Amino acid sequence: MSSMKKNSTIGGKNYKGGVQKQKLTIISLLLGVFLTVAVIAFITLLLIHLKVPKADVCDSHNCQYGICVADQTRLRGYTCNCTLGYVGDNCEVDACYSNGCKNGTCVADQSRIRGYKCNCTIGFDGENCQEMDKCEEEKNRLRIGLKEAQKPEQRTIILCESENGEIRCENTKRLKIESANYGRTEAAVCPGTNDGNTNCRLDVLGKLSEKCDNETRCPVPSRWEDLGGVDPCFGTYKYVEVTYNCS
Repeated sequence: MSSMKKNSTIGGKNYKGGVQKQKLTIISLLLGVFLTVAVIAFITLLLIHLKVPKADVCDSHNCQYGICVADQTRLRGYTCNCTLGYVGDNCEVDACYSNGCKNGTCVADQSRIRGYKCNCTIGFDGENCQEMDKCEEEKNRLRIGLKEAQKPEQRTIILCESENGEIRCENTKRLKIESANYGRTEAAVCPGTNDGNTNCRLDVLGKLSEKCDNETRCPVPSRWEDLGGVDPCFGTYKYVEVTYNCS
């Protein structure tokens, strides 16, 4: 009896041990399959990564006048190396198109942020050639002074309507009419009928220049009939004002 119990106990232990072995075997097989699949997936992804290149950011770049270069330091992933004469993030701006070279020539210069420099005309200086050279400024001042000194003295004659007058030059100098107006621009000159109308003008420079230029003396008419045949302001007392010089 005791031996039967003993055999039964031994048989139960052997059965439990066999079940545990089967469970371990199944778990091992599953782990093996999982690891195999994981390794295959990893190798596949690695091969895909190595063999299939990523899309080139420069395929759809906006560099209008330049060359696209991949640049991971920039958010958009690339930078534009501009062609000489162009600036901007996308090389879209012609540096010399709206340059500020006031007295000089614009020249493309990529070493400058604005993309150009100014080659100044002789006598000018500054970033945009906006400053006159000190020596040239003094020369210019002297030239203006000399020109003013040599300028013939201007003279003016005013003749009230219907008055007779004459302009003349001394010695061998010749007349040159500078300006001539018939009408009324000032109330105090040649007072008369409706002398408050000071917006009365008839330019008679051409008429008097044709008559008097290069003459040594010349009579000046003061009636509208003799100065163009048009009354610029009917009913207003007028006068003729002539500015001339002798040279």
